Amino acid sequence: MSDTIWQFIGVGLLIWVVFDLFAGHTWLRRKYVRSKEPLGYWIILMMWLLFALWSLGVF
Repeated sequence: MSDTIWQFIGVGLLIWVVFDLFAGHTWLRRKYVRSKEPLGYWIILMMWLLFALWSLGVF
């Protein structure tokens, strides 16, 4: 059961990352806009992507 939950979390985070790539903004504790804060945006997006891949068992 716990493996299934982590797979759902991983898929959800991957959907979140894809949506944020198209939307141009992401959230951590506040909104980061790619055009205004590109470094923060990409760091947070990579963090979400790594966590998604980890939860899917890729790493």
